[in-house]
Amino acid sequence: MSKLARVLVWSALCALLVTGLPAHSASRSEQPFKIIVNSSNPAMTVSTEEASSLFLKKTSAWPNGVWVEPVDLHRSSDVREGFTRAVHRKSVAAVRSYWQRAVFSGLATPAPTLKTDAEVVEFVARRAGAIGYVSEGASLQVGVRVVELVN
Repeated sequence: MSKLARVLVWSALCALLVTGLPAHSASRSEQPFKIIVNSSNPAMTVSTEEASSLFLKKTSAWPNGVWVEPVDLHRSSDVREGFTRAVHRKSVAAVRSYWQRAVFSGLATPAPTLKTDAEVVEFVARRAGAIGYVSEGASLQVGVRVVELVN
């Protein structure tokens, strides 16, 4: 291999390490979150694109007709940062900007934000159409279950 080719390969590898792999290539175990739904929800999996659409309220009902009720963690949450990058493939600031435009145009209001995993779990347990995310190590309760995020 020529010196130029080695430099190009090395540069490409360094760029990958610096920028990180795309969020959709991460396995579930590498994600700092798990997506939860009300236990009455028949969904077992949700694709990254579906999850983004549900949380951004672009999809208003589950396939069974129940209205979707997403909930977010507080914007300063590290878990929210990881979720937003993996699912929306945007920064938290970019998603906030999306919601500012939606509110200003009268199209939609953002999902409620809660401060703790326990609050999100409780919210999801009380609402049939709810979907939320919590840290990977969060304790769950009766009334919620994890759905697998698939690509």
